[in-house]
Amino acid sequence: MSERSATARSNSMKKTMIVAATLATVVPGAQAAPFVDFEFGGGMTFPSLDGGQIGDDASLTGSGGQANLDLEAQNGFYLGGRIGIPVVPDLKLKYERLMLENDNVQTTPFEIDGDQYSGQGSALLDMSHLDTTLFYSLPDLAPGLDYYVDFGLNVRWLLGEFEFEDDTFGDVSQSFTGIPLPAGHLAGGVTLPVVDVELSGELNTLPLDGISHTDWNVKARWYAPLPLDWVGRLGIEGGYRNWSIDVDGEEFGLIDDDFKLEFETSGFFVGTAFTF
Repeated sequence: MSERSATARSNSMKKTMIVAATLATVVPGAQAAPFVDFEFGGGMTFPSLDGGQIGDDASLTGSGGQANLDLEAQNGFYLGGRIGIPVVPDLKLKYERLMLENDNVQTTPFEIDGDQYSGQGSALLDMSHLDTTLFYSLPDLAPGLDYYVDFGLNVRWLLGEFEFEDDTFGDVSQSFTGIPLPAGHLAGGVTLPVVDVELSGELNTLPLDGISHTDWNVKARWYAPLPLDWVGRLGIEGGYRNWSIDVDGEEFGLIDDDFKLEFETSGFFVGTAFTF
């Protein structure tokens, strides 16, 4: 493992600890408040890289560009929490660690944002991010049916960067930290009463030139029959997720004109959730 990659992982873990501490502090605080419900959970992700490009020349995969970085997605994890308070919008926070890398890039020279790369070295693309979602739930119009429909606004904050440890030109990096990706938020689910399994889906999307991205997932969650269900419920979940992004600074004026990133990933995830 290169020193540069180790530094990137250290920085990523520091961000993870900050997010986890925030979730752990904010979410349990709702326990003592009446008429407040909350949820906290996390799990593992098993993503694959379906395609993408950074800059005008470099493909993230093994084909399709002037230079091909041939990155491979690494298993990651997610942490999330939700607080529901009457009248005001509910709040969801979710952090996901998503890393793609190749320790032995052997491709043609390329350029990103004015920086020159020999094409020989190691590459790391950190697409970790934090979602902040404000949403309302539609009123229950079907008594006897356990379901929900949520709608609102999601902002995804990119927390990563692209790093290349070049054998010729040295280390070069381009940070994505702080770039916001706003999106409309829609989610819904229904519980099958006999088996106590909740089937749900979620969509965050903004089809806008220059900063387009779409993230959707479907999942099933089974609630374990525990003696303290009246206090809280433990759910075990699994699902499938797809995320695509197309950001171009020349078309979207709030970021660097030279910044360009296309990216698509998908894969399965498993986790647990505690609902109170």
